[in-house]
Amino acid sequence: MSTPLIAIDARAVRPGMTGVGRFTAQMLRAAVRRESGMRWGLFTNTPSFLEEQLRGDSPAGAPPRQLPSRVELWPVAVSPEAHPAAEWWLNVTLPRLLRARGAALFHGPAYAVPWRRLSIPTVLSVHDMAHRLHPPVHPLRFRLWLGWTIALGARAADRIVVGSPAAGRDVAAIYPQMHSKVEVIPYGVDASLKRADEKAIEELRARLKLPRRFLLHVGTFEPRKNHRFLLAVHGALRAEVEEPIGLVMAGAEGIAMRDVQRWIAESPWRESIHVLSGARCVADGDLAALYSAAEAFLFPSVSEGFGFPVLEALACGSPVLAALAPGIDQFSRSPAILLPTDAPQPWVMTLKRLLADSEKQSEVRRTGPECAATFSWDATAERLLDLYRSLLRG
Repeated sequence: MSTPLIAIDARAVRPGMTGVGRFTAQMLRAAVRRESGMRWGLFTNTPSFLEEQLRGDSPAGAPPRQLPSRVELWPVAVSPEAHPAAEWWLNVTLPRLLRARGAALFHGPAYAVPWRRLSIPTVLSVHDMAHRLHPPVHPLRFRLWLGWTIALGARAADRIVVGSPAAGRDVAAIYPQMHSKVEVIPYGVDASLKRADEKAIEELRARLKLPRRFLLHVGTFEPRKNHRFLLAVHGALRAEVEEPIGLVMAGAEGIAMRDVQRWIAESPWRESIHVLSGARCVADGDLAALYSAAEAFLFPSVSEGFGFPVLEALACGSPVLAALAPGIDQFSRSPAILLPTDAPQPWVMTLKRLLADSEKQSEVRRTGPECAATFSWDATAERLLDLYRSLLRG
């Protein structure tokens, strides 16, 4: 029996990637290292970067990891945003390539698969439905394109994979006829994300010129992340505490960036607010030290498909205050404190208690990583491989 070839659209794995790219990179890294009896063909715009992500960090003193021989990187000239060339590649060129290369299954981990049913099993990953549930998150043209792409892809796919029960409910609510296709496979947390030592924290603080004490937010600058509420919490806290505490916001630039910059300029505490984005964007290798350096991590997003930053902060032992919102509610039994976002004062009161309670902070440093360890990329990969196997069996 021949070894099946699994084809993946890995173009989201590229420099400056968002959460979808990070999901794809982590999922692939865990999957291709397993002795699964499968071969892999990965479509990519950035082969060198993808190879680097798949190799990951080698143990200290060991030679760099090599990609398994069963993994092939297939360069693609067309990026996902190059409309309409991207649609032509997805719906005309890609099916031809899959047939020519003998692919047994195709997985689109970034919202897109061919709009007509392929002759092989097809898996579509949908990370959230924010474009429908929270329209201001995306520009109108992108929102229309994404809605169209997901609707057509969901109809053609054999399975629709989501990362949380909330995301599954959203997909099923908007596309009731697709309910039977939805498969919830929780995501994981990068094993390199763990509490950093004091030396690494101080080095990062000096290099990025961060304040001695600060609250942290990590997430793309888009309306869904609720940056205005975040700034209101910080302002209200500063008005009530004597010792200055800063606010650091890190993430990729999005359509809310100009609004956020304006709100910062209007804040009386603007000198203590730091934005790490664009040219100052934080490298993945610095995230553990950044989370570890923060007094607390705040995440007032109105909706998430999974809520990666909450899990990452817990993995680093940071106290977490997050919104009681879809996608984040899966952490209700974790050390994270979930609060409504209808008023900043409960957040301020909780922060004041937390910042004054060294015993509670120490407890979170222990229990946060324990909770995060239950979300494993190896477990994610194994469940995806089981799904692939079941589809290949027909």
